[in-house]
Amino acid sequence: HRLSYAEVAGPSPVDWFVSHCWLHPVAGTCSALEKHARGVAGSRPWRDLAYWICTISNNQYDLQRELGCGSWEQSSFYLALEDAGCQGTCMI
Repeated sequence: HRLSYAEVAGPSPVDWFVSHCWLHPVAGTCSALEKHARGVAGSRPWRDLAYWICTISNNQYDLQRELGCGSWEQSSFYLALEDAGCQGTCMI
């Protein structure tokens, strides 16, 4: 199947949008996200927070659609940032 990881794992409403450097090691990104989640979770279990990360959230087989087919307002990036549940951007 030509799906994103999020589609296979089961998508969740976004809590935080992640901006990251592609050169950053995955283990370092995971560690930074865990630290962020523990710091902002409040009364929620930190593991329940949902992070929107392009590599995982975007369907890499259908990037034209993910990029909004020429309309930035329809891009997955914009939609995630504008989602009512998105609390902000986590910069890594």
